[in-house]
Amino acid sequence: MMETEFLTSAGARNTGHKVQELPIRRTKLWELDHRFHCLVIGTCLTMDELRRLARKAGISVGAKMSDYELHHSFVQVAGNPVFAARATHKWLDRKFNAVIKRFGVCQDADKLGSLWDDATGQGEITGAFWALITHPLADTELMQRVYGEVHMPSHLVGHSNRSTQQQLATLKRRVAELEEAQAWTAEASRLRIKELERRAEELAERAQRVDVLELLVLLDNDAVIS
Repeated sequence: MMETEFLTSAGARNTGHKVQELPIRRTKLWELDHRFHCLVIGTCLTMDELRRLARKAGISVGAKMSDYELHHSFVQVAGNPVFAARATHKWLDRKFNAVIKRFGVCQDADKLGSLWDDATGQGEITGAFWALITHPLADTELMQRVYGEVHMPSHLVGHSNRSTQQQLATLKRRVAELEEAQAWTAEASRLRIKELERRAEELAERAQRVDVLELLVLLDNDAVIS
C-alpha cells in the first residue's frame, strides 16, 4: 500500500533523546495548506482528467462549464475529505506512482530538497511536486521554497500566453492586410493587363487601317500611271 510511509532513525531529527522508528504517513490532499490546492489541481491534473474525475465523483459538468469553473470546483472540494478529494488523491498517487516511490525512500529532509532539484532539472515538475508536498519529511521551509518555484512560473506562463495571444492577433491582422493588399494588387494587375490588351487591339486595328490606306494609295498610283 502507498498510504503509509515509515520514518526510520536515519531520517529523524536529532533531539538529544533516543530515536525510535515511528510510522508517519504521507499527507493527504485535504490536509495540505489551502494555497497548495490551486497549484495541485492546476499543475498536476489536465482538464481532461478533471472532467473524468468529476464524472466519477458525481460532480455535474455541463457542456457550458468553462475550464476555470471546473478548476474552481475541484479547488473548493480539495480541502475536505469528501469523495471527490479522496478520488483526486488516489488518482494523483496512481499517476505519479514511480516518482512517489523514488521520493518515498528518502529519509533525510535535506536530501529531499536535492531530489526536488534533480527532478525539476529534468523537467519532471508535476510528479515531483506532488511527491514532495505529500512527503512526511517536507518541512515548512522546503514547502515554501517549492511553492514559490511552482507558483511564480504559472504567472509567467500566463503572461507569456497573453503575450502570445496578442502577437497572434497582430499576425492575424497583418495577414488580413496582406491578403487584402494582394487581392488589390491582383485586381490592379488584371485591370492593367486588360488595358494593355485593349490598347494592343487598338494598335492592331490602326495598323490594319494603315495597311488598307497604303494599299489604296498604291492602287491610285497605278491608276494614274496607267
